[in-house]
Amino acid sequence: MPAHLLIRPATTQDLDFLDEQDPLLVREAIAQKIQDGEVYLAELNGQRAGFARYAYFCDLEPFLTLILVLDPYKRQGIGTQLMLYWEQAMRTKGYHFLMTS
Repeated sequence: MPAHLLIRPATTQDLDFLDEQDPLLVREAIAQKIQDGEVYLAELNGQRAGFARYAYFCDLEPFLTLILVLDPYKRQGIGTQLMLYWEQAMRTKGYHFLMTS
């Protein structure tokens, strides 16, 4: 894991960043995802480096819908750490089955 990597739930202070970087969702949908706790942000040395967001397949199983690491931060293990963080967060919520695409 890179030194000084922090992975945390996204907050409303991250909305502008996520709106800029997320190629699929409109701002209002991202804001709802943040409110629902379905977005995790990666920061490296205090800089936003990437994020992961998820939904629920058939309203039942967590489904990772997007994991994105900004170009300057790729190949440093950030995507792997986002994935591991998400997996652990879902275990903590009691899920034993996760989906990705």
